[in-house]
Amino acid sequence: MGAWKEFKQFASRGDFISMAVAFVIGLQVSAIVTALVGSVITPLIGTVFHTNFSNVGNVTVLGSTFTFGLLIQAILTFLIVLVVLFFALVRPMEQLRARRTPPPSAAPPEPTRSCPSCYSTIHARATRCAFCTSTVAPTVV
Repeated sequence: MGAWKEFKQFASRGDFISMAVAFVIGLQVSAIVTALVGSVITPLIGTVFHTNFSNVGNVTVLGSTFTFGLLIQAILTFLIVLVVLFFALVRPMEQLRARRTPPPSAAPPEPTRSCPSCYSTIHARATRCAFCTSTVAPTVV
C-alpha cells in the first residue's frame, strides 16, 4: 500500500478526527481562560495587593528581567484550564460511561438447608449446626 493511501486511511479514522476536534476545542478553551485570567482575575488579585500583579516579583539581573508575576499568571491559567476541562469533559464522560456499563452481577447465594434439630438455616455442606451444635449429615452440592 502506498504512503498516500496509508495517510488517507489514518486521517479518515474516527479516533483521529475526534482527537483533532478535541485538540482545537482545548486550544479555544485555553485561549478563553488565558484571557479571563489576564484581564479579570489578575487585576482582581492586583487590587488586593495594590499593585500590578504582572510586575510582582520582577528581578533584573545584568539587564535581563525575570517576570515571576507572569509565571504565576500562567500557573493560574493552567490550573483553571485543568478545572474547566475536568468538570466540562472528563467528569461527564466518566458518568456517561458508568451509566452505559451494566453493574457487575452478584455472586450466586451459598446453598443452605435447615438443621433437622433446631430448624436454623445452615450451609448445605455443614456437618455440625452452628446454633445447636448437633451433628448433621452433609449433603453433596
